[in-house]
Amino acid sequence: MKKSTSLRQHFLTALLALAMWTVGQSAWAVYYTPLRGTGGMTNSEGFASLVDGEKGTKWCTDNTKTDYRDGWYVVFKSSEPLAPSAYQVITGGDTEAFPGRNWKDWTIYGANFDSDDEAVFESEKWTVIDEKTNVGPDQLPAANVKTVTFEMSEVCPEEYEYFMIYVKATGGDGKTMQMIEFNFGKVEAIEYTAID
Repeated sequence: MKKSTSLRQHFLTALLALAMWTVGQSAWAVYYTPLRGTGGMTNSEGFASLVDGEKGTKWCTDNTKTDYRDGWYVVFKSSEPLAPSAYQVITGGDTEAFPGRNWKDWTIYGANFDSDDEAVFESEKWTVIDEKTNVGPDQLPAANVKTVTFEMSEVCPEEYEYFMIYVKATGGDGKTMQMIEFNFGKVEAIEYTAID
């Protein structure tokens, strides 16, 4: 009888801990829904991989895949409005071998739209909330699966629900671009599997 009570108590304690963890995750987590962007080298390397929260995928594409010949873009929606002060990116799993795939020049935009259909590259509602130019290996190293934090260039003027990243140049010949993950805020420091 004692053994049965002890097992039941352990089960209830574990169940309560799981419920509290779940509530905590949903209360603090921000999720992104990718809407449109530049396709990938393969089906698994498309724009959605940049904001999918998965460290085993990456956005990797070349200049033949873009509708905008001078760059690559991704538009995504946040699960809640944000006025970000910083963001993190994670370099590709083969960046040491291909350092020229790192971003060099990029712009981040924010906007609020009435529907997802309005959140297109060409919209005039986009507001520049950050711009980086001539970023070199001292700021974005040629290292595999490296998490790098960037501060916003200026204070974000308001909260936005929609965001667009427009990568205009890479550190190499501009033929191929890649990045594992993008996140406003903290990307958890965990061990990642290098991907080619």
